[in-house]
Amino acid sequence: MNILDEKNLKKIPKDKPIFLICYVGHTSSQVLTLLKLLGYNVVSIKYGYGISPAKGVPVAGWVDYGLPVQKSK
Repeated sequence: MNILDEKNLKKIPKDKPIFLICYVGHTSSQVLTLLKLLGYNVVSIKYGYGISPAKGVPVAGWVDYGLPVQKSK
């Protein structure tokens, strides 16, 4: 999905906060910057889920703090 595609941007409300989360917070912070420049109210969850894509690299995040996670089926 191209988040900056005009059709996709029209689906994102500008009058509500948007929360972004990814594995470790890197990707969501980049998307946050782009969306903020376009006038969206955006927050990135610091440290993401805490699931490093690299094996053996510890990252404390959402999952490590015992916060709720719902997996799709």
